Amino acid sequence: MKNVIYTVLFLLLPVFSFSQLADSTDHSLIPRKDSAGLWGYVNHKGKVIIDYKYTQADSFSDGLAKVSNATKEAFIDSTGKVRSSWYEETGDFTEGFAWVKRGNRYSFINLSCKLISGWFSDAANFSGGLAKVSFENRFAYIDANGKVVTEWFDAALPFSEGFSAVMKEGKWGFVDQKGKMAIAPLFDAVFAFNDSLAGVSFQGKWGFIDYAGKPRIDYQFDYVYLYEGDYAKVQLQGKWGYIDRNGKVIGGWFDDVFPFINSFARVKTEGKFGFISTQGKLIPPVYEDNSAFSCGMAKVKLHNKWAYIDTSGLIKIDTLFDEADDFREGFARVKAGNKWAFINKAGEMITPEFDECYPFSCGMALITSNGNYGFIDTTGTLSILCQFVLANSFSENYAAVKKDDLWGYIDITGNLVIDYQYAYTANFSDGIALVKKNDLMIYINAKGDCVKNCK
Repeated sequence: MKNVIYTVLFLLLPVFSFSQLADSTDHSLIPRKDSAGLWGYVNHKGKVIIDYKYTQADSFSDGLAKVSNATKEAFIDSTGKVRSSWYEETGDFTEGFAWVKRGNRYSFINLSCKLISGWFSDAANFSGGLAKVSFENRFAYIDANGKVVTEWFDAALPFSEGFSAVMKEGKWGFVDQKGKMAIAPLFDAVFAFNDSLAGVSFQGKWGFIDYAGKPRIDYQFDYVYLYEGDYAKVQLQGKWGYIDRNGKVIGGWFDDVFPFINSFARVKTEGKFGFISTQGKLIPPVYEDNSAFSCGMAKVKLHNKWAYIDTSGLIKIDTLFDEADDFREGFARVKAGNKWAFINKAGEMITPEFDECYPFSCGMALITSNGNYGFIDTTGTLSILCQFVLANSFSENYAAVKKDDLWGYIDITGNLVIDYQYAYTANFSDGIALVKKNDLMIYINAKGDCVKNCK
């Protein structure tokens, strides 16, 4: 489906992802491709239920699955019956509706695969009971009955927090999800609503309005960004700062400011870096570089060497390193000369030096010695010997390791739990991992059983 792009310098919106309802997904049929490259569906035992005859096949959801032939797309049910017409293109079902394309026009079908609306130049997914449509470069919203429930506008943006920004005669306002013009089109530029406030430009100055369209923070800034939690980045007379939800500037003005992480934001002035806290406390910008606070510590660079400060701004670890990482699981990886080691928050080196090492994960750190890979624990003890050709860091208490030409998985005790049999492995995430076996990319669980893309 083609995208409509509005060229407006102020457009900065949260990214919205529309997905099918997970609890309605039909796991009884699995899309599968045969040796000829055609797709069909099998059950959990691998028995073919719907023959291999499609050039593409998606998973079932809400009792339907999208399939493709050489040039068209349609929806089938679990018996393999084609339930919809064949279209040049189709969207996924969202809130019970999917857009479909025929020729150069778009419409919508419901879960019965019946058309609910007329045809438009473009269409977007349903969100909050409405879907944006366009016709001849004009934009409006339709409801679940396919009825146009708003005026036609010059531009319209996705809904956020129940409101969509719309342009009428060069000015921006907001409609609600009943299609009513809730905030009159008075603004030169707008952001979407984010955490109950929207940044807007009025008569050349930026401020923030609430759901009623009333100014919550007066129009006084040259530019603003969306609130990130309780703070928003703002610009005034070429300088940047942060305001709280009352519009109060915290910490002063700088050449640049960065997002708040763990109650501190990095700031930059005249090429030097420092920090401000959410309470407005300033750690002066005197460093050549710095990083965000982690585990109550932040690395800072002075005279081309790295050290660590605490949240009061005091140098906590004054040993100077050539390279240094942020603290993770209470430890930081540091480099002096050509060797790496780990330090704790007291600045004590807990390990010998290694040719290479990687950050702690699941209480274990991957290290190399004499070209082989092993693991140390948080005491610095080599708990899994350097015996692997290659290895990945632990994830969900499993690590992929390689011996000879094949990969397997070990647990945090070093026991081999999934045998060496894969040409490629990825880390476990949400209980599954992508691996390559017999030239097939499949997903396995922690027992090594194939759970997706099985052949």
